[in-house]
Amino acid sequence: MLKTFIIVGFVCIPTFECLKFQPKQNVQYLDKKICMKDGKKLGDRMYNKMMENKIPTKIYVYCTEKKQEVGEKWLAL
Repeated sequence: MLKTFIIVGFVCIPTFECLKFQPKQNVQYLDKKICMKDGKKLGDRMYNKMMENKIPTKIYVYCTEKKQEVGEKWLAL
């Protein structure tokens, strides 16, 4: 069975709630280390944009294993 991972994250703003996000282009990764490396870049970029707008925030980015649909045997990456 082939494991694939996708980037998921949370943006938490004080006095507000946490918002779940996924990148606009949902890229599938075969290696979790590469997924985490790209996720860190995405999280850093989002954090810098929030700090430029003077919005205090915490950003949590992680990679989750994508569940394959029933009957899905091949993935086009």
